[in-house]
Amino acid sequence: MKVKTRTFLFRMNPLERSYLKIVILAMILPLPVVMGFVYYLVWENVARELAMPELIAKTLFPAFDETNRRLLLILPFILGGMLLYACFLANKLLGPLQRVEHQLEEIARKGDFSKRIVIRKKDNLRPLIRAINRLLFSAQKKSNPS
Repeated sequence: MKVKTRTFLFRMNPLERSYLKIVILAMILPLPVVMGFVYYLVWENVARELAMPELIAKTLFPAFDETNRRLLLILPFILGGMLLYACFLANKLLGPLQRVEHQLEEIARKGDFSKRIVIRKKDNLRPLIRAINRLLFSAQKKSNPS
């Protein structure tokens, strides 16, 4: 049985899409809280340590503005990278499930229980695939009692 390899990262089945949503939410939801906390902590410490006299404040506010601008420029790249990584994870974790599903559909469509699911070297689903192959072997023996 020829096994197709997945080459397109964004072509996903419904299970992958739902998993991708969970991964994205798990990665993005804590980000504003962490960024806000770090931002507040840094500027509060700067203000406390310098006691912020008027002359120093006038000098530092342009630096604060520049830092804010840089954070706003960098944040979309960080979020984009997180989105790409989430797509990669969804593809990596659910791709083998999709491959097994397609192979099982082909076996069921043809009714050929002599076929087996291909186990790849780095497959995390080895125990599941072995169990399915044992089931196919039992079904083959029962359908061809010779």
